[in-house]
Amino acid sequence: MVADHRPARATQLAKLCQLRRPACRPERTAWRGVRGAAGPPGKHSPLSSATAGRRQHRFRDVLVATEVALSVVLLVAAGLLVRSLSRLYDVQPGMRIDHTITMVTAVDGPAYQEAARRATVLTQLSDRVPRVPGVLSAGISSCTPMTGNCNTLFYYVEGRPYIPGKFLAAQERSVAPGFFAASGIPLLRGRTFTEADGVGFDEAHPRLGSIVISESMAKTVFPNEDPIGKQIYFDFQRQREQNDATPTPRYQIIGIVGDVLAALEDPISPALYRPVLDGGGGAVTILLHTQVDPETVMASVRREIHEVDPNLAVFQVRTMDQLLDRSTADRRFNMLLFLAFAALALLLAAIGLYGVVSYAVAQRTTEIGIRMALGATPGDVSRLILMQGLKPALIGLGVGLTGAFLASRILQSLLFGVTPTDPITFVVVPLLLLAVAALACYLPALRAMRLDPTAALRAD
Repeated sequence: MVADHRPARATQLAKLCQLRRPACRPERTAWRGVRGAAGPPGKHSPLSSATAGRRQHRFRDVLVATEVALSVVLLVAAGLLVRSLSRLYDVQPGMRIDHTITMVTAVDGPAYQEAARRATVLTQLSDRVPRVPGVLSAGISSCTPMTGNCNTLFYYVEGRPYIPGKFLAAQERSVAPGFFAASGIPLLRGRTFTEADGVGFDEAHPRLGSIVISESMAKTVFPNEDPIGKQIYFDFQRQREQNDATPTPRYQIIGIVGDVLAALEDPISPALYRPVLDGGGGAVTILLHTQVDPETVMASVRREIHEVDPNLAVFQVRTMDQLLDRSTADRRFNMLLFLAFAALALLLAAIGLYGVVSYAVAQRTTEIGIRMALGATPGDVSRLILMQGLKPALIGLGVGLTGAFLASRILQSLLFGVTPTDPITFVVVPLLLLAVAALACYLPALRAMRLDPTAALRAD
């Protein structure tokens, strides 16, 4: 047989009524309500007070929903930027990163007006720097890796119709023979440079030059041909020939190497490499691949450079890891900024929700006591409080997701490898916010569950 708890509850309710007689006398309470409604001027009636209370309750719910919606928008933006940066770090740049360091030195000025003098210094640097203990290989380049496109040259393919202005374009780097080994760029076909490659220093009688092209250039320019042995010439040299009759050098393709990104976020684009002795004056980058910590060999490398020419200054010394960090600095700053604002908005929403629910529990203490006296379980009370708190949170979540869906289009230029409607972000953010909202509501609900009905009624 099932025990009948109604007599016990009736007894408990009777005891509570002895403590709270007015609450158990509906006719008396109703009379006081009527009398209060017709009370003296200037006094608020119970009806008007209830109406004002409902308005305040709605206003608090609107504030909480607004805070939650703003949190969702900022969290989605921050999540998209975090995902973008993660995808960016997964990109393979096409060259070696570990145990690699770069430095810049300026081989220019009055002492290097003659191309032969400059070529002598660059050759000596290429010979002496790799001999430093701890250095496995070294190379010279006209550009520092991972810093963006440094030069673009327009060219024509020998044997194809020459149409002025209808040229092809490729990123250009002038490099020394040891550059490919030091940078870890793989040779796919043919060969790389030797000291004998170059057009020479007699502009009136140039030799046949040599170039190495990237895999993407080979596929783009020579899709159904073997590029090895093909010749190209540059538009700027063709223009010079038309102006002062200086012969235009031809460059023969001698090898194909792997593609290298100019920067992590840049797409793969055609590139070509010329011998560094064929390049103009200016600063060059020395790239070292070391067996030990790259920074430990810098003192010896500086000495070798100064022995070649004491006037050569060495600056912008950075490891490849540092160059990668610099290339992602802007994206990392944007991500941290949005994360900070999103965390602040989430904290304010959680505090606001906790405050609203705690206030509601304090206002409904008597009601909760009566409910528990009439048989409501702690679980029933917990669900009542949680639903009251989660309702504005769910409304704010819906509004926030709609706003985030629209606002994410504005961030499209800051994204990499993810779409503005990235499903992972739009699933994780609502779950995170619901967890925080549930925690903010659960703490006041826990306090309500532990209320003693007798003490709750006596405290009113």
